[in-house]
Amino acid sequence: IKDVNSPIVLGLKDKYPFTGLGIGSFKYIYHVKNSNIFYQAHNDYLEILYNTGIIGLILFLLAIQKTLRVKIDKQAKFLLTSFVCIAVCAGGIFVWQLGPHLFYGITILALLHQKRGVVV
Repeated sequence: IKDVNSPIVLGLKDKYPFTGLGIGSFKYIYHVKNSNIFYQAHNDYLEILYNTGIIGLILFLLAIQKTLRVKIDKQAKFLLTSFVCIAVCAGGIFVWQLGPHLFYGITILALLHQKRGVVV
């Protein structure tokens, strides 16, 4: 978290806590700056904070909040449970960066937001 509010290069005064360092920058900057082998944060929320800054993280969390505000019926209850499990796992592992989990998450969101009674 301290890297979000510190300059990319020591000696420079440019800090980017609100806008981040750019999408995908964690993979290229973090391990060089901190002399380690981590190419992924293993916490999707911290990696989003690093890449897109405070504003990007807030927008991402607002999008998740909007997703959770659906009319709850029997089908939506099961889908919301699945989505919440994925969102909780994203705090410890990078599930939203893995293809199958990304596909499942998008499918769950599509089923949550479809008009009820319509067969897909």
